Amino acid sequence: MSALSERGDVAFRDPIVITRDRIVIDGYARWELAKRKGIPTLNCTEVDLTLEEALEQLIRTHGSSRGLTDFVRIELALDLEVHFREKARTNQEAGGKDKGSSILTIAQRVDTRREVARVAGVSSGNVRKVKHILIHACSTLLGAVRTREVSINLADKWSHKPFAEQQEHLRYWRIERGIKKTARNLVAAHVALLSRCPRDRERMNFPALVGLLHDTDNVDIEIVDAPGRTIFVTKELIDSLTPRQGVLVS
Repeated sequence: MSALSERGDVAFRDPIVITRDRIVIDGYARWELAKRKGIPTLNCTEVDLTLEEALEQLIRTHGSSRGLTDFVRIELALDLEVHFREKARTNQEAGGKDKGSSILTIAQRVDTRREVARVAGVSSGNVRKVKHILIHACSTLLGAVRTREVSINLADKWSHKPFAEQQEHLRYWRIERGIKKTARNLVAAHVALLSRCPRDRERMNFPALVGLLHDTDNVDIEIVDAPGRTIFVTKELIDSLTPRQGVLVS
C-alpha cells in the first residue's frame, strides 16, 4: 500500500479487473488505496466470469505475489474442489458410466486434486498435505505455514502429532532459527571488527582450545558461511570452562 501511494496518480492509471458481480480479481490494493484517499471512481475492466472462474483467475494473477504463498494459494484453490468434483460427476454421467451415481472413482478424485494443484501452481502431493494440515494443525502452526515461516512438508509432518507436541516442535524450531540468526550476526560483526583492527584482539592457539573442550560434551556447534580460517568461541563458553589466565595468548 505504501509503495502504491508513493506512485501518486500513476498508481491508478491501469484499470482494475472485476467481474459483473463486482468481485475484484486484480487491483484490490488500488481500490483500497482509492477509498483511503477519497477517490470516488476508478476505471474498471469488467470480465464475464462465474464465481469459480473468478477465483481461479485471482489465484493465477497473484501467483507470484509474496503475500500469496504456496499454502495460501492451495487453501484458496480448495474452494474450487466442489466445482471440480461436480464437473467430474457431470463428465461421468455424460459418458454413461455409473449414471446417476454420486460416488466418484479414485481416478476422478485424483483428477480433482490435480485440478486444484494446477490452479495453485503446485504439486498434487502438496494439495494432499495442505488438506491434512488444515484439518489437524493447531492455530499457531497454521499461522506459521501460511506465512512460509515453516514449510508445507514440515507442517504436514508435525500435524500428525497432538496439538501440544506441534506447539513444542514449532517453539524449538523458532529457538533454533533464532540461535542460527544470532550466530550469523555475531560472526558478521566479528569479521567486520577483525578486518578493522587485526592486531588488537585476543587469540587462543588451537591445542589450548582442544584441551578445554576435551571433557565437554554439551557445546552447540554451528557452521557459518563466513570468509577466513577462524574459529569463533564465545566468551561465556571460555569463562564456563576454565579461568582465562594462561589460556589466551597474544
